[in-house]
Amino acid sequence: MTGRSRWNRAQRAAALAALAAALAACSLLTGLDADYELKSTGIGSEGGPTTDGPAGDGDKPDGTTTTDGGTDGPEIDASTPRFCEAREAGLNGDDYFCADFEDAVADDAGLVTGWGGVTNDVGAEATIKVRDGAGYKGLSRGLEVDSNSATSAKRQTRLHIRFPPNKEANTYQGYELDFEARVLSTNFNYAALGLLVFKNFSAAPLREHGLAAYGPNPGELSTESPPGTPLLQNNPSNWQHVKVRLDRGDGGTFDRTIQIGSVTILGNVSNHVIDNGAITELRMGVFYTSMNAGRVQVQFDNVVFRRRP
Repeated sequence: MTGRSRWNRAQRAAALAALAAALAACSLLTGLDADYELKSTGIGSEGGPTTDGPAGDGDKPDGTTTTDGGTDGPEIDASTPRFCEAREAGLNGDDYFCADFEDAVADDAGLVTGWGGVTNDVGAEATIKVRDGAGYKGLSRGLEVDSNSATSAKRQTRLHIRFPPNKEANTYQGYELDFEARVLSTNFNYAALGLLVFKNFSAAPLREHGLAAYGPNPGELSTESPPGTPLLQNNPSNWQHVKVRLDRGDGGTFDRTIQIGSVTILGNVSNHVIDNGAITELRMGVFYTSMNAGRVQVQFDNVVFRRRP
């Protein structure tokens, strides 16, 4: 055997050894992937589980790691934190709820996995669905609520989940609600869409903070009635990231910030009350509408709630 032949054989042997090592590593990673499915921790609530199961499909915006969500894109590596998993990190004892709808389903009544209840007083003319794609460019799934009524009666088509306080609600340091929303159509003069609600059912009035749409098409977006300023022109092709923040100030009242996309709503900034014994409730859908016939079709995704002790 020549020196060159021995050298070629040695090269082939080294290449085969490297290939075997790579295959072994791939097998190991495959085994780890099967164990990677983490579940978000939830806070106790009325009715049903507090999360929507294993979170995310590895698809943006569910795979992004910034607080503000993101836009859609190609699938990402399995080692990248999923949407809800990434937001669970660094909670430091905060109460937490996350719904990205990736593994959620809606039953015949419209109740979606992970949510505590559904209200639909419109009937068959209204639907609550978890849709593949939900208008995204990628494979992400989202919640779609379509409330269409020919009557002028007040109606609601929404999901809710309630969180009883572990201590008095007005002693928490802060509340945070983030979600993404897109209003596809609205004929209503006014409809609340996504709210953080505080309610002592025995006495105090409803306290609500969040997003509303003002029609008719294409309509505008602002806070719940009365609207804050400025109003944001709705564009059905755009998703808006909504932030609701309540931070405890002096005297047990709360300072409020609501942001829709890049627009910060300036109305009703301070002295918001949360009553003793109040529960916290998240509502996503179409509700508290004006008293006219019409339709609102809206989509939601990536709902994140935190309550800071």
